Amino acid sequence: MLHRCCVDGAWARAIFGSGGFILWGAGITLGVLSSIQTGFLPLPPSLPLVLALVALGLLDAGAGFLAWLTIALLSIFTGNITGFDDVCTLMGMFTLFAALMTLNRIRPLRRERSSEKFLFDRAMDYIIPTIYLLIAASAVLDVINGLSGLVLFVPENYMLIRVVAVLALWGRLVLEDITTAYFPIRYERVHAGSQVRQNKSFIFVAFLIYIIAYMMVAIPFFGFGSMLLILLALDIIPSFLSFIKQHLPNSKFLHKWYPGTDSTYASLVLTVIGVYLAFWLLKGASDYRQMSTIMVILAIPYAVAEIPSLFGREGNEPKNGWANRFASVICWIFFALISLDVIRLL
Repeated sequence: MLHRCCVDGAWARAIFGSGGFILWGAGITLGVLSSIQTGFLPLPPSLPLVLALVALGLLDAGAGFLAWLTIALLSIFTGNITGFDDVCTLMGMFTLFAALMTLNRIRPLRRERSSEKFLFDRAMDYIIPTIYLLIAASAVLDVINGLSGLVLFVPENYMLIRVVAVLALWGRLVLEDITTAYFPIRYERVHAGSQVRQNKSFIFVAFLIYIIAYMMVAIPFFGFGSMLLILLALDIIPSFLSFIKQHLPNSKFLHKWYPGTDSTYASLVLTVIGVYLAFWLLKGASDYRQMSTIMVILAIPYAVAEIPSLFGREGNEPKNGWANRFASVICWIFFALISLDVIRLL
């Protein structure tokens, strides 16, 4: 995560040189202003500052991270972290101010112009993350409210935050296109390169921190019980197995033809399977207290589908022709319509 934050603003350093670090300074400044405005409490600031922080985090994940880190450290040093709810609120705010780190898993933020299908692919780089932001914005704001136990964001502000986030994303993509077109050599020089392989002890510590963070975020919603432990196990078992994947057999056929859970097709199919499985198993439920059970059931198909990827790690990549491109876009649109409740599965 720290590596992603450090290298994310390479476009700014490629265009403006060392002046690109002004975004990091802006993040720290906005963090200080936000803390002063809230009296150094671990709470989001006023709406204008929230909009500025969201836009800054989309332009540079490092700047968004520094803004959040400033707010967190000032809250700690002033003695305003007094309980579990305060810590959970800070964790929820991180998802708001550093949202860009999840977008890079959806589509590339930058794309080389060598491909003959560049225009189509780049258009989808603009459209698909926009759909994701429209879906995710409301969810992130609801999560912050749920983690804090307070109504920090009201639905009347959701649309404005969505618009600002989308405009900031489009601005970032335009700046990335300018960088690849006019400053490709400078970008290569200022980019930090790929992440260094970490030793197993460091990975194990990071894994424990992930489990702790997972529990802290989930407990306010589901409480601490057997359902939460099952949900945690379903989430971490594939990740734990990935630590020993080099000792597992590898199938080139599986690598080429098995889509994995990161693909659009698999996500759509697994979502549909999970929804209908939950509906079938909980058909007689009479109230909403079964929510944790529903989340466990939805997680089962993903956990099961992730394991075969460990046995297909290396090999030739499948061809990404026009048919695959159009099919991926159709799946994304259908997935978005389900998420936005335009299409109802049940």
